[in-house]
Amino acid sequence: MLMDTRKAILIIALIGLAGQRVLAQTEDAELKPPDLGILIGNTLLPGLLQTTNGEPEGYAYMVGGPLYLVGVTLQVDYLFNQADPNRQWELGTSLPLSEIGLSLESYSLYAFERDLNNRKPGVAAPKPREPYLSLLLAPYNPSNLFDPAVISVLGLVTIPSFTYDAINTMGSYFARSSVSFFGLQVSPVAGLCLESAFSLAINLFIASAEELIFRGVVLDRLGPTVSAISFGAFHLGNIFIAFSPSTTPFSASQLEAVGQQAAFALCFGVYANILTTENDYSLQKPITIHYWNNVFSMIVSYLEGNGIGGP
Repeated sequence: MLMDTRKAILIIALIGLAGQRVLAQTEDAELKPPDLGILIGNTLLPGLLQTTNGEPEGYAYMVGGPLYLVGVTLQVDYLFNQADPNRQWELGTSLPLSEIGLSLESYSLYAFERDLNNRKPGVAAPKPREPYLSLLLAPYNPSNLFDPAVISVLGLVTIPSFTYDAINTMGSYFARSSVSFFGLQVSPVAGLCLESAFSLAINLFIASAEELIFRGVVLDRLGPTVSAISFGAFHLGNIFIAFSPSTTPFSASQLEAVGQQAAFALCFGVYANILTTENDYSLQKPITIHYWNNVFSMIVSYLEGNGIGGP
Protein backbone atom coordinates (compact mmCIF):
# COMPACT_ATOMS: atom_id res chain seq x y z
CA MET A 1 0.00 0.00 0.00
CA LEU A 2 2.84 2.37 0.87
CA MET A 3 4.53 1.68 -2.48
CA ASP A 4 1.29 2.47 -4.33
CA THR A 5 1.01 5.75 -2.42
CA ARG A 6 4.55 6.69 -3.37
CA LYS A 7 3.89 5.96 -7.04
CA ALA A 8 0.75 8.11 -6.90
CA ILE A 9 2.73 11.00 -5.37
CA LEU A 10 5.33 10.78 -8.15
CA ILE A 11 2.66 10.80 -10.86
CA ILE A 12 0.84 13.79 -9.31
CA ALA A 13 4.09 15.72 -8.97
CA LEU A 14 5.18 15.02 -12.55
CA ILE A 15 1.78 16.10 -13.90
CA GLY A 16 2.00 19.29 -11.84
CA LEU A 17 5.52 20.01 -13.08
CA ALA A 18 4.49 19.42 -16.70
CA GLY A 19 1.52 21.73 -16.27
CA GLN A 20 3.71 24.50 -14.95
CA ARG A 21 6.14 24.12 -17.85
CA VAL A 22 3.32 24.45 -20.36
CA LEU A 23 2.34 27.74 -18.72
CA ALA A 24 5.90 28.97 -19.05
CA GLN A 25 6.18 28.16 -22.76
CA THR A 26 3.17 29.86 -24.29
CA GLU A 27 2.08 33.36 -25.14
CA ASP A 28 -1.46 32.47 -26.13
CA ALA A 29 -3.62 35.54 -25.64
CA GLU A 30 -6.30 33.37 -23.99
CA LEU A 31 -3.92 32.29 -21.22
CA LYS A 32 -4.78 33.45 -17.70
CA PRO A 33 -2.19 33.88 -14.95
CA PRO A 34 -2.13 30.92 -12.52
CA ASP A 35 -4.97 30.99 -10.00
CA LEU A 36 -5.11 29.64 -6.44
CA GLY A 37 -6.37 26.24 -7.58
CA ILE A 38 -3.38 25.75 -9.88
CA LEU A 39 -1.02 26.92 -7.13
CA ILE A 40 -2.39 24.34 -4.68
CA GLY A 41 -2.73 21.53 -7.20
CA ASN A 42 0.68 21.95 -8.82
CA THR A 43 2.86 22.82 -5.85
CA LEU A 44 1.52 22.48 -2.35
CA LEU A 45 -0.32 19.16 -2.69
CA PRO A 46 2.55 17.03 -4.11
CA GLY A 47 4.98 18.56 -1.60
CA LEU A 48 2.60 17.96 1.29
CA LEU A 49 2.03 14.35 0.23
CA GLN A 50 5.78 13.79 0.09
CA THR A 51 6.44 15.22 3.55
CA THR A 52 3.60 13.25 5.15
CA ASN A 53 5.10 10.08 3.67
CA GLY A 54 8.50 10.71 5.22
CA GLU A 55 10.13 12.53 2.31
CA PRO A 56 11.70 15.78 3.60
CA GLU A 57 12.46 16.86 0.00
CA GLY A 58 8.76 17.64 -0.23
CA TYR A 59 9.58 20.95 1.42
CA ALA A 60 11.82 21.79 -1.55
CA TYR A 61 8.84 21.12 -3.82
CA MET A 62 6.58 23.37 -1.74
CA VAL A 63 9.15 26.19 -1.85
CA GLY A 64 10.07 25.71 -5.51
CA GLY A 65 6.51 25.50 -6.80
CA PRO A 66 5.36 28.98 -5.76
CA LEU A 67 8.68 30.48 -6.95
CA TYR A 68 8.14 28.86 -10.33
CA LEU A 69 4.56 30.10 -10.64
CA VAL A 70 5.51 33.66 -9.66
CA GLY A 71 8.17 33.57 -12.37
CA VAL A 72 5.66 32.19 -14.88
CA THR A 73 3.15 34.91 -14.02
CA LEU A 74 5.74 37.62 -14.68
CA GLN A 75 6.71 35.98 -17.98
CA VAL A 76 3.07 35.80 -19.07
CA ASP A 77 2.57 39.46 -18.18
CA TYR A 78 5.67 40.39 -20.18
CA LEU A 79 4.39 38.46 -23.21
CA PHE A 80 0.88 39.94 -22.82
CA ASN A 81 2.56 43.30 -23.33
CA GLN A 82 4.10 42.02 -26.58
CA ALA A 83 7.59 41.81 -25.15
CA ASP A 84 7.69 45.55 -24.52
CA PRO A 85 11.40 46.57 -24.20
CA ASN A 86 10.42 48.88 -21.32
CA ARG A 87 9.16 45.85 -19.38
CA GLN A 88 12.23 43.67 -19.79
CA TRP A 89 12.79 43.88 -16.04
CA GLU A 90 9.91 41.39 -15.78
CA LEU A 91 11.79 38.91 -17.95
CA GLY A 92 15.01 39.49 -16.03
CA THR A 93 13.20 38.87 -12.73
CA SER A 94 11.00 36.00 -13.84
CA LEU A 95 13.73 33.80 -15.31
CA PRO A 96 15.73 33.37 -12.06
CA LEU A 97 12.55 32.83 -10.03
CA SER A 98 11.12 30.21 -12.37
CA GLU A 99 14.40 28.35 -12.92
CA ILE A 100 15.31 28.24 -9.20
CA GLY A 101 11.81 26.99 -8.45
CA LEU A 102 11.97 24.37 -11.21
CA SER A 103 15.37 23.17 -10.00
CA LEU A 104 14.09 22.70 -6.42
CA GLU A 105 11.01 20.85 -7.64
CA SER A 106 13.11 18.66 -9.92
CA TYR A 107 15.44 17.68 -7.10
CA SER A 108 12.46 16.81 -4.94
CA LEU A 109 11.15 14.45 -7.64
CA TYR A 110 14.60 13.01 -8.32
CA ALA A 111 15.19 12.26 -4.63
CA PHE A 112 11.76 10.70 -4.38
CA GLU A 113 12.32 8.52 -7.47
CA ARG A 114 15.73 7.32 -6.26
CA ASP A 115 14.36 6.47 -2.80
CA LEU A 116 11.40 4.70 -4.38
CA ASN A 117 13.67 2.65 -6.64
CA ASN A 118 16.18 1.79 -3.93
CA ARG A 119 13.48 0.54 -1.57
CA LYS A 120 12.21 -2.04 -4.05
CA PRO A 121 12.77 -5.61 -2.86
CA GLY A 122 15.79 -7.29 -4.41
CA VAL A 123 17.62 -4.12 -5.58
CA ALA A 124 21.23 -5.30 -5.69
CA ALA A 125 22.95 -2.01 -6.54
CA PRO A 126 21.07 1.07 -5.27
CA LYS A 127 21.37 4.15 -7.47
CA PRO A 128 23.02 7.11 -5.73
CA ARG A 129 20.95 10.01 -4.45
CA GLU A 130 23.44 12.86 -4.80
CA PRO A 131 23.15 15.98 -2.61
CA TYR A 132 21.50 18.97 -4.28
CA LEU A 133 24.45 21.34 -3.71
CA SER A 134 26.86 18.78 -5.15
CA LEU A 135 24.79 18.56 -8.36
CA LEU A 136 24.31 22.31 -8.55
CA LEU A 137 28.06 22.95 -8.41
CA ALA A 138 29.05 19.92 -10.51
CA PRO A 139 30.16 22.10 -13.48
CA TYR A 140 32.89 23.68 -11.32
CA ASN A 141 34.32 20.37 -10.15
CA PRO A 142 37.59 19.88 -12.10
CA SER A 143 37.16 16.09 -12.12
CA ASN A 144 33.92 16.61 -14.06
CA LEU A 145 34.98 19.47 -16.34
CA PHE A 146 38.29 17.94 -17.44
CA ASP A 147 37.01 14.40 -17.84
CA PRO A 148 37.72 13.36 -21.48
CA ALA A 149 34.08 12.38 -21.94
CA VAL A 150 33.06 15.93 -21.00
CA ILE A 151 35.73 18.28 -22.36
CA SER A 152 35.85 16.57 -25.79
CA VAL A 153 32.09 16.94 -26.30
CA LEU A 154 32.18 20.57 -25.16
CA GLY A 155 34.85 21.25 -27.76
CA LEU A 156 32.80 19.60 -30.50
CA VAL A 157 29.67 21.63 -29.75
CA THR A 158 31.39 25.01 -29.30
CA ILE A 159 33.99 25.16 -32.10
CA PRO A 160 31.37 25.19 -34.94
CA SER A 161 29.96 28.42 -33.48
CA PHE A 162 33.04 30.32 -34.62
CA THR A 163 32.18 30.66 -38.29
CA TYR A 164 33.41 33.65 -40.29
CA ASP A 165 29.95 35.28 -40.31
CA ALA A 166 29.44 34.65 -36.60
CA ILE A 167 32.77 36.22 -35.71
CA ASN A 168 31.95 39.31 -37.82
CA THR A 169 28.52 39.57 -36.20
CA MET A 170 29.97 39.30 -32.71
CA GLY A 171 32.66 41.81 -33.63
CA SER A 172 30.05 44.40 -34.56
CA TYR A 173 28.69 44.16 -31.02
CA PHE A 174 31.69 46.07 -29.68
CA ALA A 175 31.31 48.78 -32.33
CA ARG A 176 28.07 49.96 -30.72
CA SER A 177 27.98 52.94 -28.41
CA SER A 178 25.61 51.14 -26.03
CA VAL A 179 23.76 47.84 -25.69
CA SER A 180 20.74 46.66 -23.73
CA PHE A 181 20.75 44.28 -20.80
CA PHE A 182 17.13 43.64 -19.87
CA GLY A 183 16.25 47.20 -20.86
CA LEU A 184 19.24 48.80 -19.11
CA GLN A 185 21.47 50.71 -21.53
CA VAL A 186 25.14 50.03 -20.81
CA SER A 187 28.47 49.94 -22.63
CA PRO A 188 29.26 46.82 -24.69
CA VAL A 189 31.89 45.68 -22.16
CA ALA A 190 29.49 46.15 -19.25
CA GLY A 191 26.75 44.35 -21.19
CA LEU A 192 29.02 41.38 -21.85
CA CYS A 193 30.05 41.23 -18.18
CA LEU A 194 26.43 41.40 -16.99
CA GLU A 195 25.25 38.79 -19.50
CA SER A 196 28.15 36.48 -18.58
CA ALA A 197 27.39 36.76 -14.86
CA PHE A 198 23.68 36.21 -15.49
CA SER A 199 24.36 33.20 -17.70
CA LEU A 200 26.85 31.63 -15.26
CA ALA A 201 24.32 31.96 -12.43
CA ILE A 202 21.00 31.02 -14.03
CA ASN A 203 22.33 28.02 -15.94
CA LEU A 204 23.26 26.33 -12.67
CA PHE A 205 19.53 25.94 -12.12
CA ILE A 206 18.51 25.34 -15.75
CA ALA A 207 21.02 22.53 -16.32
CA SER A 208 20.40 20.87 -12.96
CA ALA A 209 16.61 21.01 -13.34
CA GLU A 210 16.54 19.45 -16.80
CA GLU A 211 19.08 16.73 -15.99
CA LEU A 212 17.33 15.87 -12.72
CA ILE A 213 14.08 15.33 -14.60
CA PHE A 214 15.25 13.66 -17.81
CA ARG A 215 18.25 11.69 -16.48
CA GLY A 216 17.24 11.43 -12.84
CA VAL A 217 13.54 10.56 -13.22
CA VAL A 218 12.53 9.80 -16.82
CA LEU A 219 15.59 7.63 -17.55
CA ASP A 220 14.98 5.63 -14.37
CA ARG A 221 11.25 5.31 -14.89
CA LEU A 222 10.81 4.99 -18.67
CA GLY A 223 14.21 4.09 -20.09
CA PRO A 224 16.80 5.74 -22.40
CA THR A 225 14.68 5.94 -25.56
CA VAL A 226 11.84 7.88 -23.95
CA SER A 227 14.32 10.02 -22.02
CA ALA A 228 16.19 11.12 -25.18
CA ILE A 229 13.09 11.66 -27.34
CA SER A 230 11.21 13.56 -24.64
CA PHE A 231 14.26 15.73 -24.00
CA GLY A 232 14.41 16.69 -27.67
CA ALA A 233 10.65 17.28 -27.87
CA PHE A 234 10.79 19.36 -24.69
CA HIS A 235 12.98 21.92 -26.46
CA LEU A 236 10.42 22.38 -29.23
CA GLY A 237 8.50 24.41 -26.67
CA ASN A 238 11.05 27.20 -27.10
CA ILE A 239 9.16 28.23 -30.24
CA PHE A 240 6.68 29.92 -27.89
CA ILE A 241 9.31 32.12 -26.29
CA ALA A 242 10.12 35.46 -27.91
CA PHE A 243 13.86 35.83 -27.36
CA SER A 244 13.87 39.40 -28.58
CA PRO A 245 11.16 42.05 -28.90
CA SER A 246 12.21 42.51 -32.54
CA THR A 247 11.46 38.89 -33.55
CA THR A 248 8.16 37.14 -34.08
CA PRO A 249 7.79 33.70 -32.49
CA PHE A 250 6.81 31.85 -35.65
CA SER A 251 9.23 33.32 -38.21
CA ALA A 252 11.02 30.89 -40.53
CA SER A 253 14.37 31.61 -38.90
CA GLN A 254 12.93 30.98 -35.44
CA LEU A 255 11.37 27.70 -36.55
CA GLU A 256 14.66 26.60 -38.06
CA ALA A 257 16.63 27.58 -34.95
CA VAL A 258 14.25 25.76 -32.59
CA GLY A 259 14.22 22.70 -34.85
CA GLN A 260 18.01 22.59 -34.77
CA GLN A 261 17.99 23.03 -31.01
CA ALA A 262 15.53 20.14 -30.59
CA ALA A 263 17.62 17.90 -32.85
CA PHE A 264 20.76 18.77 -30.88
CA ALA A 265 18.89 18.11 -27.61
CA LEU A 266 17.85 14.68 -28.89
CA CYS A 267 21.46 13.79 -29.73
CA PHE A 268 22.68 15.18 -26.43
CA GLY A 269 19.97 13.19 -24.64
CA VAL A 270 21.30 9.95 -26.15
CA TYR A 271 24.86 10.79 -25.09
CA ALA A 272 23.83 12.00 -21.63
CA ASN A 273 21.90 8.76 -21.04
CA ILE A 274 25.00 6.73 -21.89
CA LEU A 275 27.17 8.94 -19.69
CA THR A 276 24.73 8.58 -16.80
CA THR A 277 24.46 4.80 -16.96
CA GLU A 278 28.20 4.32 -17.42
CA ASN A 279 28.88 6.42 -14.30
CA ASP A 280 26.59 4.45 -11.96
CA TYR A 281 23.67 6.81 -12.62
CA SER A 282 25.53 9.86 -11.34
CA LEU A 283 24.28 13.12 -12.88
CA GLN A 284 27.49 15.09 -12.34
CA LYS A 285 28.94 14.81 -15.85
CA PRO A 286 25.70 15.33 -17.83
CA ILE A 287 24.99 18.45 -15.76
CA THR A 288 28.53 19.71 -16.43
CA ILE A 289 28.21 19.39 -20.22
CA HIS A 290 24.69 20.81 -20.20
CA TYR A 291 25.73 23.78 -18.07
CA TRP A 292 28.79 24.91 -20.01
CA ASN A 293 27.06 24.41 -23.37
CA ASN A 294 24.18 26.60 -22.19
CA VAL A 295 26.50 29.28 -20.82
CA PHE A 296 28.50 29.46 -24.04
CA SER A 297 25.39 29.45 -26.25
CA MET A 298 23.66 32.16 -24.23
CA ILE A 299 26.68 34.50 -24.30
CA VAL A 300 27.30 33.98 -28.05
CA SER A 301 23.61 34.55 -28.77
CA TYR A 302 23.71 37.78 -26.78
CA LEU A 303 26.73 39.02 -28.74
CA GLU A 304 24.94 38.21 -31.99
CA GLY A 305 21.96 40.30 -30.91
CA ASN A 306 19.50 37.44 -30.39
CA GLY A 307 20.07 36.53 -26.78
CA ILE A 308 18.01 36.88 -23.64
CA GLY A 309 18.45 40.34 -22.20
CA GLY A 310 19.23 42.21 -25.41
CA PRO A 311 21.40 43.71 -26.74
